Amino acid sequence: MSHAADANRARMGVESAVSAEDSHPPAQVSVEALPVRLLRRLVADTVLLRAEINQACRDDPFALKEVEHIAHKIRGSAAVLGFHRVSAIGEAIERLAAGVIAQAEAHGPFAESALVQQISYCIEQLAKAVDEAQSEASSSVSPSGTPVS
Repeated sequence: MSHAADANRARMGVESAVSAEDSHPPAQVSVEALPVRLLRRLVADTVLLRAEINQACRDDPFALKEVEHIAHKIRGSAAVLGFHRVSAIGEAIERLAAGVIAQAEAHGPFAESALVQQISYCIEQLAKAVDEAQSEASSSVSPSGTPVS
C-alpha cells in the first residue's frame, strides 16, 4: 500500500473518531467538557501531523500544506481555551511549514530540509505539551466532570 494511502487511512480513522466525539447535541456538552474534547482533538491532530510530515519527507508537497493547516487549527483552538504552550508550538509548526513551502517553491524538493526536521521536532514537543495539558486538565476536574477548586 502506498504511503499516501496509509496517511489517508490514518486521517480517516482519526477524523471518524473525533467526529464521533463531536456528534453529541450541544445541549449535552457542558462547558467543563470543552477542554477535554479539545485535548482529544489535539491528540488526534498530533497523530495527523506525524503522518503528514512523514508524507512531506517523501516529497509530497500537499502534505506540507496539510501540516500548515492542522497547525493553524491547533494554534487557534488551544489559544481560545488557554493552552498557551500548545498554541505557541502550533504557531511554530505553522510558520516552519510555510517556510518550507516557500523554500520548495523557490528551490525545489524539500525532503532533506533542516526546516522539515525542525517541524518533526516541534511535533514531538507538541505531543509532550498536549500530554502535559491533559494531565493538568484531569487534575483540575473531578470524576463527575466538575472543576476542582
